[in-house]
Amino acid sequence: MAQLKATLAFARKLAETGVIKGTATQGLNKALFPLSKYLKYGLLSDDLIKENDTVREALRRLPGDVFQERQYRLARAINLSSGKSVLPEAEWTKPEQDVSYLKPFIEQVVNEQNERDDWNAGRLQ
Repeated sequence: MAQLKATLAFARKLAETGVIKGTATQGLNKALFPLSKYLKYGLLSDDLIKENDTVREALRRLPGDVFQERQYRLARAINLSSGKSVLPEAEWTKPEQDVSYLKPFIEQVVNEQNERDDWNAGRLQ
Protein backbone atom coordinates (compact mmCIF):
# COMPACT_ATOMS: atom_id res chain seq x y z
CA MET A 1 0.00 0.00 0.00
CA ALA A 2 1.93 2.96 -1.32
CA GLN A 3 -0.38 5.46 0.40
CA LEU A 4 0.89 4.24 3.79
CA LYS A 5 4.61 4.07 3.10
CA ALA A 6 5.62 7.47 4.52
CA THR A 7 3.09 7.29 7.36
CA LEU A 8 4.36 3.90 8.52
CA ALA A 9 7.99 5.03 8.25
CA PHE A 10 7.16 8.16 10.23
CA ALA A 11 5.32 6.13 12.90
CA ARG A 12 8.29 3.74 13.13
CA LYS A 13 10.55 6.75 13.71
CA LEU A 14 8.20 8.07 16.42
CA ALA A 15 8.12 4.64 18.09
CA GLU A 16 11.92 4.39 18.04
CA THR A 17 12.20 7.73 19.83
CA GLY A 18 9.58 6.68 22.38
CA VAL A 19 6.95 9.23 21.32
CA ILE A 20 4.35 6.55 20.60
CA LYS A 21 3.98 3.03 21.90
CA GLY A 22 2.34 0.23 19.92
CA THR A 23 -0.52 0.81 17.51
CA ALA A 24 -3.61 2.94 17.86
CA THR A 25 -5.79 -0.14 18.14
CA GLN A 26 -3.61 -2.01 20.61
CA GLY A 27 -5.90 -3.63 23.13
CA LEU A 28 -8.87 -3.55 20.76
CA ASN A 29 -10.50 -6.95 20.58
CA LYS A 30 -9.16 -8.73 17.49
CA ALA A 31 -12.63 -10.11 16.79
CA LEU A 32 -14.06 -6.57 16.64
CA PHE A 33 -11.24 -4.98 14.66
CA PRO A 34 -12.39 -6.33 11.26
CA LEU A 35 -15.87 -4.94 11.91
CA SER A 36 -14.58 -1.38 11.93
CA LYS A 37 -15.89 0.24 8.77
CA TYR A 38 -13.04 2.72 8.38
CA LEU A 39 -10.61 -0.14 7.76
CA LYS A 40 -12.57 -1.16 4.70
CA TYR A 41 -11.95 2.30 3.26
CA GLY A 42 -8.21 2.12 3.92
CA LEU A 43 -8.28 4.78 6.65
CA LEU A 44 -6.26 4.92 9.87
CA SER A 45 -7.86 5.73 13.22
CA ASP A 46 -6.11 9.13 13.34
CA ASP A 47 -7.72 9.99 9.98
CA LEU A 48 -11.08 10.03 11.78
CA ILE A 49 -10.23 12.70 14.34
CA LYS A 50 -12.64 15.62 14.00
CA GLU A 51 -10.92 18.83 12.93
CA ASN A 52 -10.72 21.80 15.25
CA ASP A 53 -8.07 24.48 15.84
CA THR A 54 -5.85 22.08 17.80
CA VAL A 55 -6.04 19.35 15.16
CA ARG A 56 -5.44 21.86 12.35
CA GLU A 57 -2.24 23.01 14.08
CA ALA A 58 -1.17 19.37 14.56
CA LEU A 59 -1.84 18.68 10.86
CA ARG A 60 0.23 21.73 9.92
CA ARG A 61 3.18 20.23 11.84
CA LEU A 62 3.03 16.85 10.06
CA PRO A 63 5.75 16.08 7.50
CA GLY A 64 4.51 16.88 3.99
CA ASP A 65 4.51 13.32 2.68
CA VAL A 66 2.53 12.05 5.70
CA PHE A 67 -0.01 14.86 5.25
CA GLN A 68 -0.36 14.08 1.52
CA GLU A 69 -0.96 10.37 2.27
CA ARG A 70 -3.65 11.37 4.77
CA GLN A 71 -5.34 13.58 2.19
CA TYR A 72 -5.20 10.75 -0.36
CA ARG A 73 -6.73 8.26 2.09
CA LEU A 74 -9.53 10.69 2.97
CA ALA A 75 -10.30 11.53 -0.68
CA ARG A 76 -10.33 7.84 -1.62
CA ALA A 77 -12.63 7.02 1.31
CA ILE A 78 -15.06 9.78 0.32
CA ASN A 79 -15.03 8.53 -3.27
CA LEU A 80 -15.67 4.93 -2.18
CA SER A 81 -18.40 5.97 0.25
CA SER A 82 -20.20 8.07 -2.37
CA GLY A 83 -20.13 5.06 -4.68
CA LYS A 84 -21.42 2.81 -1.88
CA SER A 85 -18.43 0.51 -2.18
CA VAL A 86 -15.34 -0.45 -0.21
CA LEU A 87 -11.79 -1.44 -1.08
CA PRO A 88 -10.98 -5.05 -2.00
CA GLU A 89 -10.25 -6.99 1.19
CA ALA A 90 -6.55 -7.25 0.32
CA GLU A 91 -6.29 -3.45 0.55
CA TRP A 92 -8.07 -3.01 3.90
CA THR A 93 -6.02 -1.49 6.70
CA LYS A 94 -4.47 -4.20 8.85
CA PRO A 95 -4.21 -3.84 12.65
CA GLU A 96 -0.43 -3.49 12.56
CA GLN A 97 -0.74 -0.68 9.99
CA ASP A 98 -3.15 1.38 12.10
CA VAL A 99 -0.55 3.63 13.71
CA SER A 100 -1.14 6.76 15.73
CA TYR A 101 0.71 9.31 13.62
CA LEU A 102 -1.27 12.43 14.61
CA LYS A 103 -1.95 12.04 18.34
CA PRO A 104 1.63 12.90 19.43
CA PHE A 105 1.31 16.22 17.61
CA ILE A 106 -2.12 16.88 19.12
CA GLU A 107 -0.71 16.21 22.59
CA GLN A 108 2.19 18.58 21.87
CA VAL A 109 -0.19 21.34 20.74
CA VAL A 110 -2.44 20.84 23.80
CA ASN A 111 0.59 20.95 26.13
CA GLU A 112 1.78 24.16 24.50
CA GLN A 113 -1.69 25.71 24.83
CA ASN A 114 -1.84 24.72 28.51
CA GLU A 115 1.63 26.16 29.10
CA ARG A 116 0.62 29.39 27.35
CA ASP A 117 -2.56 29.60 29.46
CA ASP A 118 -0.56 28.97 32.65
CA TRP A 119 1.95 31.64 31.66
CA ASN A 120 -0.80 34.18 30.93
CA ALA A 121 -2.48 33.37 34.25
CA GLY A 122 0.82 33.91 36.11
CA ARG A 123 1.18 30.30 37.26
CA LEU A 124 4.63 29.87 35.71
CA GLN A 125 7.80 31.65 36.82
